Amino acid sequence: MRERTALRVRSALADRLARLPLAGHLRASDPELAAEHFLPLLTGPLEYRPTADPDTVAASAVDVFLRAYGA
Repeated sequence: MRERTALRVRSALADRLARLPLAGHLRASDPELAAEHFLPLLTGPLEYRPTADPDTVAASAVDVFLRAYGA
């Protein structure tokens, strides 16, 4: 189950994140580790606050992630 869900999502996200430094959007980093950092920023708040607005959670996750990895 884990292989078909969480690891597949992380792998797909890491693939996308690996391309962003080439376009100058992120600093070069380990894309697998960056994906591991980004996913909990997206999913964690929804686990603890199921009624949270997904758009607000996503915007906050992106803001925090870019503070760490932004170019």
